[in-house]
Amino acid sequence: MLARREKRRIISAALKEFAENGYEKASTNQITKNASISKGILFHYFGNKKNLYLYIFEHCVQKSMELIKKYTVKPSNDLFEMIIQQGYIKLRIALEEPLLYTVLFDAYINTPDEILKITNDKYSFLVNTARQELRAYVDTTCFREDVDIDKAIETVLVFFEGLFNRYREKYKTMTCEESLQSVEDLIKDTEIYMDILKNGIYKK
Repeated sequence: MLARREKRRIISAALKEFAENGYEKASTNQITKNASISKGILFHYFGNKKNLYLYIFEHCVQKSMELIKKYTVKPSNDLFEMIIQQGYIKLRIALEEPLLYTVLFDAYINTPDEILKITNDKYSFLVNTARQELRAYVDTTCFREDVDIDKAIETVLVFFEGLFNRYREKYKTMTCEESLQSVEDLIKDTEIYMDILKNGIYKK
């Protein structure tokens, strides 16, 4: 069984390497060097870089879910209020755990074909989980009668995920303090887009 200390070193080294270079450019030589282990030990436990990446990806997903549970989301019957709360939590995690979030973000936008199905299945699970949580609280009577509620919720989720990631790219060049100060811009943008989306799916 993989020694606990070795496992921590491998996770730390692989997380940093995949976050900085992505899956395709990541070097297992650099990972073994930073983890202070031989390449033979790395491949003995993980077989190849693909298996190691998927292990790190799963680690990031699980860690992210644990962090999300740490923060309190105040139940609201308004879809947009709940999404804003979820967005703030994601932003906080991105600032607190930049390597973790970078791996997840890169897996979402730069996934190699050989692991695309696996990561897509995981993201689909996460989106469905978020949608179910929203469905449990949201007041569906405010939706227009001709709107498919599940599709509307998913569309709004995907849109705000894109908006958040646009700001996240800006945060890469800022200090933590600067990025937190710029949250006001994110709030203003969010309010504008919320009004547009509300007009499309809510009753007048």
